Amino acid sequence: MMICSSFILNQTETAGEWTIYPWIHSNCNSLSDSDQLRPVSIPDIHPASAGITEGFSMCGGDFVEVYSDPSHVGVWDAVVTCFFIDTAHNIIEYIEIISRILKDGGVWINLGPLLYHFADMYGQEDEMSIEMSLEDVKRVESANLQQSQHYGSGSLGRHLPAN
Repeated sequence: MMICSSFILNQTETAGEWTIYPWIHSNCNSLSDSDQLRPVSIPDIHPASAGITEGFSMCGGDFVEVYSDPSHVGVWDAVVTCFFIDTAHNIIEYIEIISRILKDGGVWINLGPLLYHFADMYGQEDEMSIEMSLEDVKRVESANLQQSQHYGSGSLGRHLPAN
């Protein structure tokens, strides 16, 4: 995912510049052969026209290592996590880091399930994980962020009040 994102963000000159065939390797849920062979032009908009500024950050590596650094405390206006928070061994640690790096008035937007990649893995100490319901995630988040609550369908979105 990081390679594809980097390519689109850094190597695209126009909207619709690249053609991919995302369904070519799957026969599932196709009404006809032409569905499977349907091309898609990407990106739908040119990344430079999306308002991405110098404050944008996309980083390969361990989230905890990268964003625990004191230089990130209170720096970010928004944190967007997509199919991400359930990759943590300790989701509470992720929530604590997100709350620390957001500015007052900052926003956390999350999209994705709570499938917990390390759930039910036994035997190796480093594969243990904390698996919480969405209700518990919201409680931990509220305790850390102490802000108004706005929840969408299956996602977690927060707006922190400015002090």
